[in-house]
Amino acid sequence: MKRLVLFKGDEYWRKTVPLIKPRAGYAELYFLFKELNIPCHVVTSVTINAENCSELIKAIEHHNRHIIYRHLSIMHGQGVASIETISNFCVRLGYKKIVFVGIDLNNTNYFYNEERYLALRNKHLIPSTDQVGAVHKTNDPQQKYGHMIVTDVIRCYSEHYSQEGIEFYVENKDSALADFLPVWSLS
Repeated sequence: MKRLVLFKGDEYWRKTVPLIKPRAGYAELYFLFKELNIPCHVVTSVTINAENCSELIKAIEHHNRHIIYRHLSIMHGQGVASIETISNFCVRLGYKKIVFVGIDLNNTNYFYNEERYLALRNKHLIPSTDQVGAVHKTNDPQQKYGHMIVTDVIRCYSEHYSQEGIEFYVENKDSALADFLPVWSLS
């Protein structure tokens, strides 16, 4: 990881602030950034086990009213996937258009599983996804983390936050998110 971080160079890290999830395996990354004097931000999640969109939004709004949860680095939600944390973080930062790029959810493939990354995998610089099944585990009703699959959570956020003028898009027309989000053309 250190070689990958150093490969980006000082110029890159002057313009980029890494966000790190406080989960097993990420602590080493935090200490690496500290060792290299690269500012980073640890984003803490508070998991809400809502049964449906209404319960999820009600719980999030409840948390937003309490000062302890107003700190920018505390994200709350269903806790089903990184995409959810990213969504909440973008909303908290005040973004009005959020475009999901590289999110498929219809399979268990990751971009880093492509052949061009084989050398990095062989050096154990890329982790195994350890996923089984036909769709991404966060979108599989049999493997979901909370009570809602990730597409239901993102649909919920899209509908709720649209009332605040926040728009969600997906870049990949084949993504599971394209079933309910408009497709954003990057060209």
